[in-house]
Amino acid sequence: MNIYILRHGESKYNANPLDDIIDCPLTSLGIEQSTYLDKSSYPKHYSLIISSPLRRCLDTIKLSKINSDNFEINDLFREIYSGCKSDLLYDNE
Repeated sequence: MNIYILRHGESKYNANPLDDIIDCPLTSLGIEQSTYLDKSSYPKHYSLIISSPLRRCLDTIKLSKINSDNFEINDLFREIYSGCKSDLLYDNE
């Protein structure tokens, strides 16, 4: 069995950290990085994908064009609450 762990593309928070807002979108570089996965040597099909519910993670999967027999969104794969703004979307700031 092979296990691959992929990180999302660059997010707006990675490029310009704002307090403790967690759910923010990908930057243009993050979008480019995500689409690169389609051209990389990573497999294109997996028996299972488990993702954080955060939009940067879901967008990375969508843009990468990888797919699986089973797709699961699991809250255990998201950051732990880190402050009063953790539940805000980046766009709300």
